[in-house]
Amino acid sequence: MVTLRKQVREIQARFQQFSLEATARTALLEEQAIHARKLVIGTQITLLFLLLGICLFVGVQMRTVRSQLVMQRPAMIQTIRQFEGKVEPNLKRFAAQLQAYAAVHPEFEPIIESHRAALSSYFSTLKPVLDVPLQPIPTNRPPPAP
Repeated sequence: MVTLRKQVREIQARFQQFSLEATARTALLEEQAIHARKLVIGTQITLLFLLLGICLFVGVQMRTVRSQLVMQRPAMIQTIRQFEGKVEPNLKRFAAQLQAYAAVHPEFEPIIESHRAALSSYFSTLKPVLDVPLQPIPTNRPPPAP
């Protein structure tokens, strides 16, 4: 009976020690959870400020670009009109002359074809009509009759 009481007391002592250790562990885990929660909240607040800063930066840039666009639009329209009025007709005339040259000189045709995709608005899709007749193509004539 004495040994049984002794065993019970030992078990109770171990249980109390385990309970104290469990309480200490629980307190440590609660402390770590509070710390982790603070870190998450701090990270969220930091991200919020970062996103607000990005939105502010993008808004300022949009206003700047809009004001620059208003100032630059007349100059761009003038440049486009000047190109369409003076430069573009010269480019089309030059492209037509290149096509006419390529029609007379077949070795130049691959060069024209390599640039046709990039300059399609300046090249005509039709073959140019030449004022000069082309050279006749030599043919093999049948041998003279005996």
